[in-house]
Amino acid sequence: MTSEIAWDVSEPLIAHAPLEAKPRLMQTGPATYGRNPVERYFLSELWQLHLYHHHGEVRLRHEELWSGTEIVCPIRPGAVSLLPPDTHSEYRLDRPGGYYYAHLAFEGTRGAGVPVMQYLDHERVGVEGLFEEAIGLFESRVWRAEMKIWELVCRLSERVATGSAEAAGGHPAVARAQQFIALRLDQPISVEEIARESGVSHVHLNRLFHAELGAPVKSYLTERRMSRARYLLTHSQQSIKSIAADVGIPDLHLFNKVVRRHLGAPPTGVRAADVSERFPAGK
Repeated sequence: MTSEIAWDVSEPLIAHAPLEAKPRLMQTGPATYGRNPVERYFLSELWQLHLYHHHGEVRLRHEELWSGTEIVCPIRPGAVSLLPPDTHSEYRLDRPGGYYYAHLAFEGTRGAGVPVMQYLDHERVGVEGLFEEAIGLFESRVWRAEMKIWELVCRLSERVATGSAEAAGGHPAVARAQQFIALRLDQPISVEEIARESGVSHVHLNRLFHAELGAPVKSYLTERRMSRARYLLTHSQQSIKSIAADVGIPDLHLFNKVVRRHLGAPPTGVRAADVSERFPAGK
């Protein structure tokens, strides 16, 4: 008989997903659980990403990860799960409830820690927005939908990283600020707004960032924006206007100026340089 334990929320259930490459998105969309009192699912080769809008319970079993023990996890609105291949899942709901889902195939070998189940609070809006964008893009531009889901899963992984930083002695306000920035990188947020969300003054937050990261909040924010801009310029076919909006600098003149200052060339130059490196003349 299978043994079961209730999940202790203070001890994350971690799976390791190879996030160094964009996953293949096999299917995504909205769906409904609970049409039957108990519903069971199993996928042998694909990861399952779910964002729940309802209350209930899911029982998870994986022979390798948990030695066949059944883990009982409560579900609530804002809960998100990323189930690795070969996970048996059994859902129990009192009434039908909606959720978003995505079935993914990861490629690569180097795994990053991602929670199998976690609960989102203020981060829910950003994660839900990425999921909805991916669903809307899936039929017409699947590669862009894949990038949205990739970003979503990376954000979930970053929540583990910031939690580890706190455990290692990092200030929780810095971890909260990094998380807030990651979830709102496509918005024109201010240092004062970041500080409010972190629970400290902007002066104190700058001191903490200097002490832990060697740079003020504004520099860290710009570095994150430029890191994403470089990636989108060199790994996507998005227009420069679209990329500018995606990194929170919708003013094209300002975006060009910031990219030139931090990446050493205008956006068109960054993109052209990458193409010439990958496809040198005469080869």
